[in-house]
Amino acid sequence: MGFLSYWPLAFLIIIPGIIILYILKQEAREYKISSTMLWKETFKNLQAKKPFEKLKKNILLLLQIIAVLLLIIALMGPWIKSKDNNLQAVIVIDNSASMGSIYDGDATRLSVAKDMACDYVDSLADNTTINIVVGNRQSALILTGSKDKIEAKNKIKSIKQTNLPGEMSVTLGLVESCVDTAKEKDIVFYTDTAFDMGTVQGSVASLYNEIDNISLGEMGYSLKDDKMEILIPVINNTNEDKTCDINLYGVDKSGKETLIDISTVDISSKETASCIFSVNKDEAGKYKGVHGQINESDGLLGDNDSYLVLEDAKEQTILLYTKSNLFLEKAFSLLPNVKVYKSNEENIFDNKEKYDLYVFDGDVPKELPDSGNFMFIDCDYEEYFTTADTIKNTTLEVANTKMTGYIKGTKVGVSKSKIYNLPSWGDSYIKADGESAGFYGIYDGHKIVTLGFDLHNTDFGLKAEFPVLMSDLSEYLLEGNLVEESNYILGDSVVVHGSSKGEDVYIKDAAGKKHDFDVEKSAGNYIMLEDMGICKVTQKVENEEKVQYFAGNFPYETESNVDKADNMFSDDSGTVELTGKTAALEIKNYIILILLLVIISEWIVYVRMK
Repeated sequence: MGFLSYWPLAFLIIIPGIIILYILKQEAREYKISSTMLWKETFKNLQAKKPFEKLKKNILLLLQIIAVLLLIIALMGPWIKSKDNNLQAVIVIDNSASMGSIYDGDATRLSVAKDMACDYVDSLADNTTINIVVGNRQSALILTGSKDKIEAKNKIKSIKQTNLPGEMSVTLGLVESCVDTAKEKDIVFYTDTAFDMGTVQGSVASLYNEIDNISLGEMGYSLKDDKMEILIPVINNTNEDKTCDINLYGVDKSGKETLIDISTVDISSKETASCIFSVNKDEAGKYKGVHGQINESDGLLGDNDSYLVLEDAKEQTILLYTKSNLFLEKAFSLLPNVKVYKSNEENIFDNKEKYDLYVFDGDVPKELPDSGNFMFIDCDYEEYFTTADTIKNTTLEVANTKMTGYIKGTKVGVSKSKIYNLPSWGDSYIKADGESAGFYGIYDGHKIVTLGFDLHNTDFGLKAEFPVLMSDLSEYLLEGNLVEESNYILGDSVVVHGSSKGEDVYIKDAAGKKHDFDVEKSAGNYIMLEDMGICKVTQKVENEEKVQYFAGNFPYETESNVDKADNMFSDDSGTVELTGKTAALEIKNYIILILLLVIISEWIVYVRMK
């Protein structure tokens, strides 16, 4: 037999108290009697000075002690091993970033969860089939169909803390597959975060606790004259006002960090403050990225750091290949840190001048540049895409995409527009009756955006949404093209797009591990971005090495301040269970029944003795 908890043993102190009450002398009562036979005994009692008397046999005392012992045993949650041969136990342990929070002393939530899971394994019957699932955005079944308790506990102890986001719901399909045919099953989740259990029937051991935690958000920067202003959001997740120091480090090409500055910031409870560093542009130019860090420890260390790539700090260039388009010139001139050139001479591509973005308005040269990204406006270029149809006097609608979320649903009236055959590598961002009038994507190492109509034949250029769209498209096109973005959250998919004219693509992650991608299959996914820091992507194209940097950051939005697991239960559902019960036969209810019988027996004896 075993017990779920041992703290009720503290109530054993009640038993000596009951015994003391029974050996204390009772206060003598006076009675009028017609005889003097009892005078002698009365005189002896009056002479006694000790407050205690010899403990006498008393059935009430015995029943009361038994009742207290039964109550204590019931509170301890007694169980005995089940003899069910068909029991399938599934242990799900959340090792997401928030489980790295301090739980008790130096122990983290994950380490406590592993200890609890090992105790649970000990409570299982010897013939129980054990399955163990690790839960985060990348869930995995690390033990299946084993009846070896030692192996199960070793697997549990081997689970490592990650900085990946927690998505316990992702593991539910894996959990259900483990017990799909089992008649008797027990599923226990060890997590700190609430999630939708769906149709899964299981117990949840909540590892949530209040922690003293300040986190850093996603960094950003802007250029003003000869200064670069670096902004770091500092988020106070506690119920108290806080003051902390923030360090700013510069990260060079080799990964070496140099302290640039330290700033102190005051943050109100449950609020976000901005910590701004002003750095000389020449100083910032020495580094490929910057690293912000809270200069003290708290309840969750993972979110005390934030990284930002400064790859785009250099001035970028755009070439407008157009006869005249004031809409485009005005929209691109508003972009920060960008210089715009315009030409309609085809020999402009003969010189060695390279641009970050080429915008082809109504016409395309015979041969495109080898480098840079492309925007095609009312153009055809069959090597990359084809036109399916041309429609007239119609209305287009901006679709809901990653780039156009702010202006989704915007209506655009056009007198004529191309309808494209959407290539496999493209995503449509503006449509006419579900057909693509504009798409974006990456092909042959170039980021490409198309727009199917002349801006002079539409009212779109006069709308407030137009510069917003141009800004979003330009932000996409002016980023490097080996990977899609310069800043990622850990656990995100990093899509690699190398040039078919070059050699294999290599990624060196923040931990120093090297990953290579065959150039013929370079449009793949580098999914498991697990380590915070600045990563490097390289590809050699025609003897020129192309380099891009990107940062991996802690998933602070989902992990720094989680919705505690207790919240997944309503007030009527009772307390969160700390272990499963099907694996062991619980006998608490039987103990309580015996306790009630003892209390009734005591009452009957007491009434008869009066």
